[in-house]
Amino acid sequence: MLVCFLIVALMDWLGPVHWFDKKNWLAACLRKTRKWRNGFMKAKLVCLPGAIVTGAQDLHWIEATPGDLMALRIHSRDVAGAFTVVEARVMPFSGPPLHVHNERDEIFEVLEGRFRFLCAGESFDISAGTTVVVPRGVAHAWVNLGSRPARLLFSFVPGGIDGLFEEIGRTPPDQWAALAALHDTDIVGPPLVVEGATEPCRAYRGQNIAFLMPLP
Repeated sequence: MLVCFLIVALMDWLGPVHWFDKKNWLAACLRKTRKWRNGFMKAKLVCLPGAIVTGAQDLHWIEATPGDLMALRIHSRDVAGAFTVVEARVMPFSGPPLHVHNERDEIFEVLEGRFRFLCAGESFDISAGTTVVVPRGVAHAWVNLGSRPARLLFSFVPGGIDGLFEEIGRTPPDQWAALAALHDTDIVGPPLVVEGATEPCRAYRGQNIAFLMPLP
């Protein structure tokens, strides 16, 4: 009886399909599963033989900090936790506080604009087309040096840090440090400041950033 009920429920879920055509009902099942998952992710994900493809036009952008937008390009759950890929659209003179990931390496690719990085106490400026690899355990920060928004792609290996980017946009600023700590991100210093900038550290403008500083 239970088996019959499950079969009827599956048929109703999939809709019209030629059940004796194995490829047909498998494809229908994949389409339904993908539709459900995309609704949860709010981004289009296409699974092909040997590849996972996300379309830029279908990404769900989150305002992580005021003015800065981020989107999960590849969620770690879709690659068995192997990595997480995030794209950021960064406002002028904006960037995160100095922080450390103890369990993940981070790989940056500058897509547009110019950035200043601080890694293990050393700073350097880079532009579009540059790749930076920050090993786990290394304190780092970055800031958009330009007067226009810039784009940055960063990947975490292994993944599993996706929740930080999903939740930060709906988390009060005074809880960011606690949220970050739950996702392998320890805040160890303030954001970088661009000297001479008309609006330094724009993402934190008008906010008290004392909560981002490490406790004495």
